[in-house]
Amino acid sequence: MKSLMIIVLFFLIGVPNTFGQTISASIPKEVKPGEKYVFYLHGAIIQSQGIDAVSPYWGRYEYVAILDTLRSYGYNVISEARPQHTDKLEYAGKVAKEVSALLESGVSPENIIVVGASAGGSIAVDISIRVKNSKIKYAVLGVCRWASWKAYLHENELCGNFLSIYESSDSYGSCEGYFNDRDCISGYKEIKLNMNNGHGFLYKPYREWIHPLVKWINGQEYDVKAVPQENDYYDSYKKAEGGSSKNQYDSTTVHGDKIVIDHDTGLMWQCAGSDTEMTFEEARQFVNNLNARGFASHNDWRLPTLQEALSLMEARKNESGLYIDPIFDNRQQWIWTADRESASRVWLVNFFYGFSGGFHPDYTIYVRCVR
Repeated sequence: MKSLMIIVLFFLIGVPNTFGQTISASIPKEVKPGEKYVFYLHGAIIQSQGIDAVSPYWGRYEYVAILDTLRSYGYNVISEARPQHTDKLEYAGKVAKEVSALLESGVSPENIIVVGASAGGSIAVDISIRVKNSKIKYAVLGVCRWASWKAYLHENELCGNFLSIYESSDSYGSCEGYFNDRDCISGYKEIKLNMNNGHGFLYKPYREWIHPLVKWINGQEYDVKAVPQENDYYDSYKKAEGGSSKNQYDSTTVHGDKIVIDHDTGLMWQCAGSDTEMTFEEARQFVNNLNARGFASHNDWRLPTLQEALSLMEARKNESGLYIDPIFDNRQQWIWTADRESASRVWLVNFFYGFSGGFHPDYTIYVRCVR
């Protein structure tokens, strides 16, 4: 297994893609000031188990896939699997020196991004304390939990432009209050996800956190309301000319559970979903129950994002009068998504009328899960 890890890293680390960006364990010898440099600091499980790490709770940590996904957006990605007994503070000092070297090479601080997941997030914070540049971007995923760590943050001068992403079902929650009212913090934004997969949300390059992270890195706000306009999805109210993309579906049954695979998006859907309509809170419990029993031999089912749910929308009604491919069950005429329109409204997709909209979470809507 160890030799396999070396082979994987040989092909990925330091190998340029077609645009010249690389994944490397340290800053490249040739620094290009106009490009973006993303340091990715992984969670503790990679440090203890290596790049093939598997959690009994959250599954495989897809470290290499995360690096390759970040590189695919045109970034120079700098990352390595920290040795097992690495001291976090010493490692923060090592990365801080690399960040400083990029600055000395003429890279603007806005083009330096440090992304830290879980334990990597605490290292990212320590780097910000050492570098002391308010324009460098720091994204922390699933990191805020311990009161002692909050006290540590208040005792030290954090410095940078911060983004916090956390999952509502994770014990590591909101960073609100950790990064506020600091003289050297130039910006702070927080994104709450509703994927219902706990700490596992950061184990894979899920689009739910990748997309807003990329938009933030590129200086763009992630606006879920713009999803119908930004993509070629049909919406009878917002984009009636959309829906030209052709999904490639296959249906199959696994241990009596019927699923639909969309080869266009790579997603696996429930063919049907809930038998009855339910509130948003009940929908989240429906997901928990689905995973507890291992629907179709999987336990990572979740509510779809608005973008994912809209990808099912067809431009014309089927024989059952729904704007969705007839391969899907026709009972679920409208479904909850994981995205919120506001603090009091959750996005849903309505296949009967062909639109998306925000509804109060106490409304009763069907559920169709995805993975």
